[in-house]
Amino acid sequence: MYRELNRVDTLGASQSLRRLRDAGLLEQKGRGSGTYYLPTPSLLGNDEGVPALSSNPPALSSNPPVLSSNPDGLSSNPYSAGLPENLRELVSSLGQRAPPARMHEAIIALCRHRPWQAAELAALLNRTPDYIATQHLRPLVNAGVLAYTRPDVPNHPHQAYHAVDGTGETA
Repeated sequence: MYRELNRVDTLGASQSLRRLRDAGLLEQKGRGSGTYYLPTPSLLGNDEGVPALSSNPPALSSNPPVLSSNPDGLSSNPYSAGLPENLRELVSSLGQRAPPARMHEAIIALCRHRPWQAAELAALLNRTPDYIATQHLRPLVNAGVLAYTRPDVPNHPHQAYHAVDGTGETA
């Protein structure tokens, strides 16, 4: 029962129960798989000067005061803080199963706003950097829609991507 209540494995439960026994709060009965524990008078508060532990604590409210999950001035994603409202809405509308075309559209729009590193885009779009790079950034660079900010070093650790217009110039 201790294991279930505390969500620990057998070894963890045994160690915890042994510590409670050694502290004088539990009395061990039986041995091996038949071991069980009983509360001692010190746990129940029957010793002099030791307050009793109540099995019926004062009621806690199941409806605490409401706290905002996104207080003013704080963003759940630090990269969305400087984005215009239309880009924030575009990113938030994507969800986890956005079609590749919508992801490409969002990435292009973001890269028109400013250059982004793969890790930044991944954090903003709630994806992994490898996924963003292989499934979206590489195809967009190969198609000539995005360009590297460091074209001479494609694998640079701080490589970023920016959108280009139809003439190959930075958008």
